[in-house]
Amino acid sequence: MKMIRKIIFVVLAFLFVFAGCDKKPADSKKKIIIISDISLKAPTERLCADFKEKTGIEPVISIAPAEDILAIVKLARAGDILIAGQKKLEYISNSGDLAAYVEVGSAGDNHYGGRVYATGLNYSKNSIAIMQFIEFARDRGPEIFKDRGNTE
Repeated sequence: MKMIRKIIFVVLAFLFVFAGCDKKPADSKKKIIIISDISLKAPTERLCADFKEKTGIEPVISIAPAEDILAIVKLARAGDILIAGQKKLEYISNSGDLAAYVEVGSAGDNHYGGRVYATGLNYSKNSIAIMQFIEFARDRGPEIFKDRGNTE
């Protein structure tokens, strides 16, 4: 059952990433794909809304359960930014998929490893937007995620 679930998420991730492939290249530079743990949904959405307001870059948010994030990032190689707890990043970092990162808050429990990070994914071709998001998250993230990071 878990394997079927992973396959479904990989297929969905591919569809999600390639759904806009027929758009003009200029449009793609105005978007950034954010993958976030479902329990971090509210602060992630707030951070992304503030980022769009400041930069004009449209964050496309993909919310997934913690156990599915690995499949999306490692198998589907989807997304530009990952917002997740320290433990998920440790699993993913072994494959070398992580680039620049910034701590945005603390989750306050062992499920996340205590800290929450916004991390650029190094297979993305959207490096300028990734660095803009990382810099923005460095300044704005701690304020948004200060209440344990996983408030809804």
